[in-house]
Amino acid sequence: MERLKKDKNRITFLEENQANWTCQVEAGNNHSSVYCDACLLWDDNVEGHIIVNDSLYHFLKTFCLQEVVFGCKHLYTVEGKIDNIQKLFDKPIEEVWLNGYYISPKEDGPTHSFYCCEDVLVMELHGEYWLGHHCDAPAAFNGDVLSSIALRKITSN
Repeated sequence: MERLKKDKNRITFLEENQANWTCQVEAGNNHSSVYCDACLLWDDNVEGHIIVNDSLYHFLKTFCLQEVVFGCKHLYTVEGKIDNIQKLFDKPIEEVWLNGYYISPKEDGPTHSFYCCEDVLVMELHGEYWLGHHCDAPAAFNGDVLSSIALRKITSN
């Protein structure tokens, strides 16, 4: 609790890992919107925090799933659409969380969707696909199917 910062009537509950932006909620409001100042990085006309999400629950779900993907031992990017990614798997890709709002202005619409297949979590972020997993890579990640899609390895910790 000592790391939470109170500024006027808002509480800063999240600071981006490079301290580029923060997120806040209204103090004492159990149904507060989420406010973020990330837009200051790309929009000179914005001052301070703006509403990015009507629901802290919705925001946190999107945030946590993104962190799970980016924290995976093996991380890939894939060009194309979700149908192309399906070619990598024998089982159907399942929807996990669609139309997630994160740090962009609310009126810009949702930015994240998440899918899962086998042990791989797939994140669609602004039309780009990220695949993360902790176990050994599925066989298809090293096979002939890759010639039909551009799968690029980002990390292998």
